[in-house]
Amino acid sequence: MNNEEVDLELAVSLHSTLRNEPITKKDSKFQQHLKTLRFIMPYLPTALYSVPQYYLRGPAVKSWPLQLHVLINVIKRFSKIANNETSTPYQLQSFTKLKQALPIGFILKPIKVKRSIKAVNFFKNGGMLFSKFPKEAELKNFEFDEELTREKNNGFAGPGVDCDWIFKNGLEDSKKVIIYLHGGAYVFGSKEVYRRLCSQYSEGAECRVLAVNYRLAPQNPFPCAVIDALSVYFYLLDEGFSANQIVFSGDSAGGGLALSTLLVLRDGGFSSPAGAICFSPWVDLTNSLPSFRLSGKTDYLPSQARDLKLGDRLHYYAENKELRNPYVSPLFAKSLRGLPPILIQVGSVERLRDECVLFATRASTSFLKNNSDYDIFDHTKVQFEIYEDQVHVFQIFHFLPCSVTAMNRAFDFCKSITDESSVEKLINFNSSNNLFDPAGKLVKMVTFDPTTGLYQKNGVLRSSKL
Repeated sequence: MNNEEVDLELAVSLHSTLRNEPITKKDSKFQQHLKTLRFIMPYLPTALYSVPQYYLRGPAVKSWPLQLHVLINVIKRFSKIANNETSTPYQLQSFTKLKQALPIGFILKPIKVKRSIKAVNFFKNGGMLFSKFPKEAELKNFEFDEELTREKNNGFAGPGVDCDWIFKNGLEDSKKVIIYLHGGAYVFGSKEVYRRLCSQYSEGAECRVLAVNYRLAPQNPFPCAVIDALSVYFYLLDEGFSANQIVFSGDSAGGGLALSTLLVLRDGGFSSPAGAICFSPWVDLTNSLPSFRLSGKTDYLPSQARDLKLGDRLHYYAENKELRNPYVSPLFAKSLRGLPPILIQVGSVERLRDECVLFATRASTSFLKNNSDYDIFDHTKVQFEIYEDQVHVFQIFHFLPCSVTAMNRAFDFCKSITDESSVEKLINFNSSNNLFDPAGKLVKMVTFDPTTGLYQKNGVLRSSKL
């Protein structure tokens, strides 16, 4: 059986959750450098062409600096190559495991977290085994391998989750923790390429960061990633960390995964963390809102994250019939009440803008009629921030002034929700819908119309209904 046949078999099998990744030997440093060089070479012509294009035609967005214009073109070229018929998910996964250097003054400690049987059973038993609340989603009894479901080791089962503790010198005893979930469409990405961002978090928020390598599709489709995120959270609780000192954070798919995890914790009646910080979270895997279709010229995300071998299937992560499952696409939850405080940051010219706006609106207002079963919960306190002229997960472009502003506000938010003396201030977060200009300066408060889902800045920016 060749690799393409293996890819196809894994992609269309949602229930075979314990298929192993291909066995690969660990690369030497020379091999890693060679792999990096091979990766960069196809994009050099794009980078060189982008410089005169910037001065002759101008960038897609007038306010973009040259460096951002070049990077966006290179990333778009990468997305085009990654989505052609000859590329495989394994190639993407292999490259995005290359290790990013850790800044001086920071410490990294790898650990393996045991997978929690509680997390497995939540899905194995229809999604609501421990819940005292109504079912959020009609989940089938997913088929799990006996090895994973067999209870052993005092409530733990199956292989562990690879994680890295990352923290600044002097913070090794901090009891405040950020669980960071990387982006990558649930198919690629790794904790290794987010070391710089995690070190920023540790220094700015004065905490430890636990970066997670959750399992990826197509080898391990939904709900494997959610189970791994839950397992890491339960591990911290078992180690004596307080739930009100734990914050979930993530970008893109990782941000969506963080919100899915919050829904599971609410629906399962588990203790709630302090909150979540999400950079351009992917909360609608149906890709159904206007900005996804209309922002192709300005954002680097591809029009459809699909492999041609998938046929009509949209994503490796979940079958089409599961895409409206709220633990896959949190936007489609019957209610978004009862979640801990959430910070959402999004760019105004990115594809995921509308779904983020709509999620924030639904969670913090009575935009849609809530299920009466959830009336016991208050509206979720949401601090929503939209950054003008910015693309998907612009926070990774450290040279942008607005990236610095966004990260500083994330640090402040983390400190606020983990500081018991300032929690009462969160009462104002529902109205904290802020718009920032490309220089990172606050322009004005943005008004959301809860009856239409529109948001306005001099009548220019808006989002459509769900």
